[in-house]
Amino acid sequence: MDMIIQGLIAAATVLYLLTYVGIRRVFAHAFVVDIVCTLGFVYMFAGSYAGMMTGLIAGLTLSIFLRIGRRFLGTERITIQRRYGHIFPSLIWVRSK
Repeated sequence: MDMIIQGLIAAATVLYLLTYVGIRRVFAHAFVVDIVCTLGFVYMFAGSYAGMMTGLIAGLTLSIFLRIGRRFLGTERITIQRRYGHIFPSLIWVRSK
């Protein structure tokens, strides 16, 4: 039971920190974020069976949230837009569903 609670707390902490970047921007790169965080959790909690299970539960929780959140909230991707009368193009964030 401790492994589940610790995994949920670790996943919630990372999700909270990812909101500083912008959660829709994170959803646009969900695959990379999921792989990096899951490997980071497993590496961070390595050393015992309970630690490895905690890391895997945290990674699984994060993966589920990223998949559900991407479906319901959508994503934001950066695109290049040329504006009339300007020499250089602008970078803007475009929201998609």
